[in-house]
Amino acid sequence: MKKVSIIVLICNVSNYVRQCLLSLMNQTYKNIEIVAVIGKSDIKSMAICEELAKTDDRIVLLPDEQKGISESRNMGVRAATGDYIAFVDGDDYVDVNMIETLVTGLESEDADISVIGKYYYYKNKSEAAHKDKKLILDVCGSMEEILLGENFFLHLWGKLYKRELFNGVSFRTGVACEDRLVCTELLMKSKKTVFIPKTLYYFRQSLDSCSKIYINAVSSLKADIEICEKIIEMCPNLNYEVELFLIKEYVSMVQTSFLYECFSKEHDKEYLDYIKKHVFKALKSKHVYKGIIIKALWCAYFPKSFGKYTLKRRQEFLDTHEHFSSGTDWSKIFEEQGIKN
Repeated sequence: MKKVSIIVLICNVSNYVRQCLLSLMNQTYKNIEIVAVIGKSDIKSMAICEELAKTDDRIVLLPDEQKGISESRNMGVRAATGDYIAFVDGDDYVDVNMIETLVTGLESEDADISVIGKYYYYKNKSEAAHKDKKLILDVCGSMEEILLGENFFLHLWGKLYKRELFNGVSFRTGVACEDRLVCTELLMKSKKTVFIPKTLYYFRQSLDSCSKIYINAVSSLKADIEICEKIIEMCPNLNYEVELFLIKEYVSMVQTSFLYECFSKEHDKEYLDYIKKHVFKALKSKHVYKGIIIKALWCAYFPKSFGKYTLKRRQEFLDTHEHFSSGTDWSKIFEEQGIKN
């Protein structure tokens, strides 16, 4: 049995870290090590990790100076001794069959990366986010899946990687969304990626997570633009799929401005102008559908009306989806780490 290193970043998640680590300790695939990178200031989480480590010698504790998420991930990769590497966030948890499923899928197809589906995990429900079809993908096939966003995206978690893919790869420090950039690099190095249509990762939804702050939205767009440039360079046949993907991203940025009450035609001019200029190019994508074009045109030419619709739909969503709370001030953490818009 090949050894799997599971890298877990733990920062201010004491309410959830026990569930996370127990889900890994109870994996049906036993040849694992759990590399827990823990912020030194997170005393409560550290105490829980130390307690569990006394009962399972597969847990490796790495106290971290919290210089940033990127350096924490780099530390975890350097410490990993496994043939394969997986990532799990400290406030999420996984099905006990996840690692076994990922290993079996990777080895049966002689792939470099295997991927499973995820649940969006709320207090009152869980919603699966993938289609029930196995996929064997080359580089451009993986990039098309990323652009469509139907089966998997550029999260590090929910995937298993051959260790050698990380040779020469590291996470950039001082930037947000570094995981997207590295995941893209790994997928582009993979000769074969297999998607397994099983939903085994529980992605906890918190309203105060780092993905729910405005600086992260701006950083995400910058990362997506950089990623799309690389996709077009490697897979020029996906040019129109890139156009469609970026239209969605620019519409999302306008929606984010409304949600954070900072929208104005001046503030969002860059996004509105992009949509107007590129929306009809997106029509050439084989995956285009009428709804997104209508939405983009509505956003670009009648933004205030579109904003009212956005806020209404968001409230309807919040009324039916009960979120968790991490209790973490991510804006302050990003500022301390020098990450800016």
